[in-house]
Amino acid sequence: LSPHMKMLGDILIPTITSLRTAMALTCATTISELAYVYKTDADGICDEILPILIKLLGNPKQLVLKKSMDTCKLVFANTSLTGIKVNVLNTYGSDKSAQIRRGVSEIIQLLFERKKIKDFAQLESVIAKQLEDSDGQCRSMARSSFLYLQELFPTQSKA
Repeated sequence: LSPHMKMLGDILIPTITSLRTAMALTCATTISELAYVYKTDADGICDEILPILIKLLGNPKQLVLKKSMDTCKLVFANTSLTGIKVNVLNTYGSDKSAQIRRGVSEIIQLLFERKKIKDFAQLESVIAKQLEDSDGQCRSMARSSFLYLQELFPTQSKA
């Protein structure tokens, strides 16, 4: 992480968790721009902020929730799939908030669509958990992710 990115992260992390909607939206937009412009060079700062962005998917303010989801998608689409990002998805894939679990399912679908999954074991456990989720939308998205999983790794995925 470059010193400038580290300094920016030190500013963005406390600001994005602000109760002020405008501040959270501005930070999310900044993170989106960093991911879009700097691609894999923004991995470090995106890895730091990603857990906070995923937690914001459970925010009751629809504007913040939507912007967080858009930012997460941009981050995952434009940066590399690091071990930290996989761990975040595995952790929040079984969160108590159905909204967060749905968001994680949507991100996993995006990763499959973009063919960013290189290893079967990376997201197998989170998809398996979500196939048994109590939330219908989450199960539905997990089924579609499982179909991608079977397509990419036909010999390893089991029904």
